[in-house]
Amino acid sequence: MTYTYIALGSNLNNPLQQIKKAIKSIDQISLTKRIKTSSFYQTKPYGFLNQPDYINAVVLLKTEINVYHFMQKIQTIELKQGRVRNLSNKWHSRIIDIDILLFGDLKICTSYLTIPHYDIYNRNFFLIPLYEITSNLVFPDGNKLSEILKKTSTNDIKII
Repeated sequence: MTYTYIALGSNLNNPLQQIKKAIKSIDQISLTKRIKTSSFYQTKPYGFLNQPDYINAVVLLKTEINVYHFMQKIQTIELKQGRVRNLSNKWHSRIIDIDILLFGDLKICTSYLTIPHYDIYNRNFFLIPLYEITSNLVFPDGNKLSEILKKTSTNDIKII
């Protein structure tokens, strides 16, 4: 059994409903069980700023499937909800975005999958909900979430 943390974000087509719909679909992944879900947070866009605010959340799951199979499952959920990948602008508006933040203590860096998430330490919309559900988390590199948060801005993020 592997514990995994995933982040969900949306800023199109009723973002809160998109997040809730994705969580219901995640609950249907075989050999996987949702343990905790953070509050829902309203956040400013990251990267490309000229777009609507986002709704974000983090979910803790335990799963018996491997990381590559799990990634295929969440990408299928994104596609079914209408996610369109824009390779020329990775920070565009989106119906749903599901990112694997951590998958056990795995460290993976390939052209299509990086775990821990490559920018986890810089995104308050990952860190704050992550802290809400697992305040004593230690990352695979030994950094403590509580210490990373001391350097993280809480501006422009609020629970809805």
